[in-house]
Amino acid sequence: MSYYESNGIYEYLEENNIKNFFWTTSDKWILVYGNEKQEPKVVSVVVKSSGNSEGVSQQEKNIISVVKSIVKDTDIHMNFIRYDADKPLETVQYWEDGSARLDTITMDDLRNRYIHHGIKMNENKTKKFINDRSSSQYHEWQRDNMGSDVTVSDIDLIRFKGNEIKEIIELKRSKIPLEKWNPYKADFNNFILLSKLAVKAGIDFYIAYNYRQERPFLDDISYIKLFEFDYRMKEYYKFIRYLPIEEFVSDFDPSLN
Repeated sequence: MSYYESNGIYEYLEENNIKNFFWTTSDKWILVYGNEKQEPKVVSVVVKSSGNSEGVSQQEKNIISVVKSIVKDTDIHMNFIRYDADKPLETVQYWEDGSARLDTITMDDLRNRYIHHGIKMNENKTKKFINDRSSSQYHEWQRDNMGSDVTVSDIDLIRFKGNEIKEIIELKRSKIPLEKWNPYKADFNNFILLSKLAVKAGIDFYIAYNYRQERPFLDDISYIKLFEFDYRMKEYYKFIRYLPIEEFVSDFDPSLN
């Protein structure tokens, strides 16, 4: 899984005040959990905080609202998890659709809730994670406690058309030139999971690739290589075309190309 501390596409959207996209910051994630067949079972809004915050902030409510819009006509469960990065990971603040309030639950309770919604967990009980500001205790807990058959993907970017979600977009970047890069088979399980989520939600799923120069560092977003990815297609993915960043962020319809 990739967690972007900085990304040229995010920065471009912010600098140009482009409003029809949604993404989360580096201390907030939208995580999709799937079973051994990459069937999406749970979408979690996970937030790293400093201190045990009370209530749910407006920014957190906005993320929850977007996730609820994605899963509203599906059988996929959604929840909200906030953990305190300044303390050992023994409890989290937890909310799920239908709950009256934000509760504090143990990690074993959280583990059991994922099991209840179809996520296979390791046989060992939850261990305590000591706080380490250089890493994410929650993601370490996830790695050590979720079974090897579980697929986990984060949602990088969401495109709106008016008030409706139109697309989920996976952002990829590397030092490989645009014309040579194609989606890696090693990532297919993650892409299949997101594709199945998109199909259930009645939206599209795309992969957007840009070149990243390493020395000196340059996140080159002048052109985007765009792919459609649909687990129902024989080859899974299809190259659409190269897009200038200005066209990528415009309200174009990839299906017409």
